[in-house]
Order: sequence, then structure tokens, then C-alpha cells
Amino acid sequence: MKDPLSTCCYNKLYQDVKQLSKAGECFCKDLMTVFQQRAELELTYAKGLQKLAGKLMRTSKGMSHNSTYSAWCHLSDEMYSRADAHREVSFKFHQEAILEIRQLLDEHTKRKRPFDGAIDRTGKLVTLNWNEQLKVKKKLSALTREHEALFNFVEENKQICTEKEKQKAE
Repeated sequence: MKDPLSTCCYNKLYQDVKQLSKAGECFCKDLMTVFQQRAELELTYAKGLQKLAGKLMRTSKGMSHNSTYSAWCHLSDEMYSRADAHREVSFKFHQEAILEIRQLLDEHTKRKRPFDGAIDRTGKLVTLNWNEQLKVKKKLSALTREHEALFNFVEENKQICTEKEKQKAE
């Protein structure tokens, strides 16, 4: 006979929920990876801007202090402030996106684990009970056949006894 869990509508529903949960978990992990890469890119870009701003500042130091020098200094300051902004974006990605998603995944795993264990144990008990029922059913069938054979034998012998008694009586 079939496995009792394969045809159970609750098991199918549980498998669908489990698959949906796994898909959500994979999505969160992929999203976290994308955010981590974005944070790394922002940090790398910030470091690059800061280096360029430093080079620009060193290069312009040899110039006379006029409006061109002032423009290059403002450009260098702007590059430093942009680098700080990108560094801040990188930090915010880590603090507000990556850590939050990681906590969400950890909480999801903590809550999911006991349910999965309980459902697996219950499924094993159902299967064990099902197998025991099949064994008992086979044993009952064998005993029923044996009982019917004995009953038929007794009925046949009873008929013979009554015929012999009839002949003696005649």
C-alpha cells in the first residue's frame, strides 16, 4: 500500500509551506549578498574618491593661491565630502539592511526548527502506526481464513455426524 503521508492533504500543504519558506529564505540570502556587494562597492568608491581628493590637494599645493587654486581646493573638499557620504551609505547598508536581514533569517530559523522536528516526529509516528495497522490487518486476514476453514470443517463433520446418527436411527 501507499505511504499514508504521500496522499495526506495536510502533508501536501506542509510541503508547500516548507517550499515557500525555503524560497523566502533563499531570496533573503540573495538580497543580503546583493546588499553586501553594494556596501563593499560604496566603501571602495569612497576610498578611491578620498585618495583622488588627497592627490588633487597635493598637486594643487604647488600652485599660487588664486581663484584656480581655490576652485581645486573646493573640488577636493567636495570629493572628500562625497567620499564620506559613500562611506556612510556603506555603513547604513551594513547596519540597516544586512544586519536586519540576518536577524530576520536567524529568527526564522529558530522558529522553524522546532516545528520541522515536531512534524517529522509526528510523520514517523503516523507511518509507524500505518505499518502496524497493515501487519495487524494481514494477521487478521490469515486468522479469519483459518477460522473459516475450521468453521467449514466443523460444519462438514457435523453434517456427517448427523447423517450417521440418522442411519443408526433407521
